[in-house]
Amino acid sequence: MVSSSTTNPLNSLLGFGYWVQGFRCFPWMAVNFYLKDGLNVNPSTLQLLQNSVNLPMVGKPIYGIVSDAVYIRGQHRVPYIAIGVFLQAFSWLAIGLLPSSSISIIIITLFLLLGNFGASIVEVANDALVAETGEQKPEAANDALVAEVGKQKHVSSARALQSFVSVAASAGGVLGNLIGGITIARFSPRIIFLAFSFLLVIQFFITVPISEKSLNLPKSSSSNSILKQLSLLLTALKKPEIAYSMIWLATSYAVIPVLTGSMFVDIGGYHKIVIYGIHRYRQFHSQSESDSFDCSKDFIQN
Repeated sequence: MVSSSTTNPLNSLLGFGYWVQGFRCFPWMAVNFYLKDGLNVNPSTLQLLQNSVNLPMVGKPIYGIVSDAVYIRGQHRVPYIAIGVFLQAFSWLAIGLLPSSSISIIIITLFLLLGNFGASIVEVANDALVAETGEQKPEAANDALVAEVGKQKHVSSARALQSFVSVAASAGGVLGNLIGGITIARFSPRIIFLAFSFLLVIQFFITVPISEKSLNLPKSSSSNSILKQLSLLLTALKKPEIAYSMIWLATSYAVIPVLTGSMFVDIGGYHKIVIYGIHRYRQFHSQSESDSFDCSKDFIQN
């Protein structure tokens, strides 16, 4: 089994990968301030931008089909993780290093789209690794009792891996929000972008040397075409339990975009940010002469 091998790098690959993906809320919190204070984006445009840059996430089923059918040097999971991490690192590095005179709403939107495209590829490949590990068959045994014990250990190991990656992603999200709320008051958003890109560079160099053969994944055929994978997807969507779940998830994210958001409140020249789950407040004096009251809800990527 994968988890029983001391030389198997699967746990470190998935653990760090899920943690980094959960930690993505760290730079996204700074994006809100950068757009609002640095580029003076109005609340309506900010809300539209935040939801538009999440469009690459909609294509996750397509990315999964491509990774199932298209092999890169005989591998179809780890290379896609490396590609996705590289796209994210390039995106955040570009946002952090480009001079202010070259930054516009269009440019930063393109880079955020590219970063989310890379993040969605990584998430698909990581989820596929977890699923394939759960599909591994325990070693055959002549004795029925031994075979049953091996099966139970395999099920337990698969569930432990799922719990492990869930905890890693949650820990990254909690830490990202906590550190983000602290650092945004002390450092510029660009420094936060560069810090996260440095973390992605580390993940990239951790991922590239790993070979899928060392992960002991179940063997799969590399002759599956994209059309065949699409056919399998359509067949799966015909099942009510899958179709209804997909519809519910798509609808919930479409009509409730503030589930993972933050709230900006401007009252009489003072700005207060309330991060859900943390409730950390930051106040600073504004140069505005009017006693305006603006309330807007922004979307933070998690």
